[in-house]
Formats: sequence, structure tokens, C-alpha cells
Amino acid sequence: MKKEDFSEKFSARLLVALDGRSQTAVAKRVGYSQAVISMYLQGDIPNSFTLLMRLAKEFNIDLHKLLTGEDAPGLVEAVKSLSSFVFAYFADMAAQIQRYKDKLVTLLAQKSQSERDQNQIQRIDREIESVIQLIKRYETYYNIGRQEANKVLEPLGHPIPPLF
Repeated sequence: MKKEDFSEKFSARLLVALDGRSQTAVAKRVGYSQAVISMYLQGDIPNSFTLLMRLAKEFNIDLHKLLTGEDAPGLVEAVKSLSSFVFAYFADMAAQIQRYKDKLVTLLAQKSQSERDQNQIQRIDREIESVIQLIKRYETYYNIGRQEANKVLEPLGHPIPPLF
């Protein structure tokens, strides 16, 4: 990247990071003159990183993002590596829901074969109701968890799929 391109992009990112604060206010907080802040915002970047360090500390600016325009690789990689665990968790939950649905089908078949034994029918009905409640609970947990996880994972291109 040419120095001019870097300087232009850097000054644009710095302007965004300073969030509309005046050059005078920024200069006062970091202990530099307004002229020095103006130089940085115009892309005239001295070789000293002392001001950058003070800006980062005072205004909670991510220097990596400021200098490169990219998120810190550690954070992105951490989220990506955790996504495999998140996917496994949701896959296990989806499999459990499917097992409960399979059990429900089995119970319904048993009930249809037990038409005369009222005690057995009542027991199966209670078990059916219990399994339906478990399915509803797990589906709710899945959907709420999926919604929250996808706030982080969708922008990275790794969304959790909906239930089948």
C-alpha cells in the first residue's frame, strides 16, 4: 500500500474513532497541541507512536483496527474457533429433539395398539404429554440460543441453521 493510501485511510479511521470530538478537546485530553492532532487527521503521520498510544488509551481505540482497518485477528479467530463448539452444541440439541420426536411417534403407535387397556393408555398419554413438553422446551432453548449465537456468527458467515 502506498504511503498516501495508508495515510488517507488512517486519517479517515482516526476521524471515525474520535467520534466527532473537536481537535482542541482531543489535544487537551492527550496532552498534545491542536496542530499535532490536525496533522494526524490530515494524514501527516509522524514516526512517533506516543500520541497513538495516548489516543488509544484515552479514547479506548483499537490500534490494530486503526492502523490496518481490520479487526484484531485474535478476536476473530477466537470467535471462529468457538463456533465449532457452538455448532456441536446445537447439533447435539437438534439430535435430542429428534430423539424425542421419534419417541413420540413410538408412543402414539403403542397407544393405537392398546385400545382396550385403559391403564396402559393413561400411562402412554402421560408419557406423550411429557415428551411433548420436552420437545417444546428444547425447541425454545434451541431457537433462543440460535438467535443469540447468530448475532455473532452470522456476520462471520457461520450462522446456526434453523431446526429441521
